[in-house]
Amino acid sequence: MKKFLFSLITVSAAIFASASVAETNQTAQLTQDIDTFVTSHAGEFVDDKLTPEQVVHMKLIAHQAAVAATCEDFTLSEEKFLAAFSGLAHTEEADMDDAQKAYFEKHLLVTYGIMVGGALAVAAPDPAGFCADAEDERSDPAFSELSIWQ
Repeated sequence: MKKFLFSLITVSAAIFASASVAETNQTAQLTQDIDTFVTSHAGEFVDDKLTPEQVVHMKLIAHQAAVAATCEDFTLSEEKFLAAFSGLAHTEEADMDDAQKAYFEKHLLVTYGIMVGGALAVAAPDPAGFCADAEDERSDPAFSELSIWQ
């Protein structure tokens, strides 16, 4: 499961850690390495607690939060954010008591924070390029269903 999850997250990381034209190959590789490293470790925290699709979903939420924190013309929609985050239920939630659910929710928030931190680290070497890539994402019709931006 961990290898499958890592592969799925790595593919997702490659999609969202694209480098701008202005970056050097070394910087582009560094940002991809940071993203892959942070995401793989965050994925270990939720392994077997979320489906691989949910981990990718969380990564998309975290990426968009990092864009909103970095880029001037981006704001998260609270309604869309809450709706997206509510899709991150534990795979065995129906069998959990309230204490287990509370523990999982705290664990989920820590994992989300790690993923946001990783996305911010990816933005750090070239914030303008990161924001330009986000503009491309926002204008892509296929991305609109996944967007939690206003």
